[in-house]
Amino acid sequence: MSLLTACHRSQNVPVSYSKARITFETDEHNFGDSVIHHEPQTYDFVFHNVGATPLVIYKAEGSCFCTQATFDKDPIQPGEESVIHVTYQANNGTGHFLHYVSVYSNGADSTGVTSLRIEGAVREK
Repeated sequence: MSLLTACHRSQNVPVSYSKARITFETDEHNFGDSVIHHEPQTYDFVFHNVGATPLVIYKAEGSCFCTQATFDKDPIQPGEESVIHVTYQANNGTGHFLHYVSVYSNGADSTGVTSLRIEGAVREK
């Protein structure tokens, strides 16, 4: 059992596809100017499996070393929801940032990849 299983919630949502299908409540998050240099910020991207077969996340990777993503490795059953935890830690100065997380699953469109976007502004303490 995964450490993130507690975040895997059984939520009944309508099943609209014959195969697994990942649908995020939002695919972007703006931290605003609340990001402090060297202090991690986390956001949970909630998603649903709106398909009729189990959804499997193969991997989720950030566009740089400062952006990490974790997720429950267990299949998400039809109609259920779960989260991708995205953590950003600014280690290279201040100013605006824009990064992406690529989520690889059996429920994405024909590319097999869904992109999540985070942005904000980094400041000193």
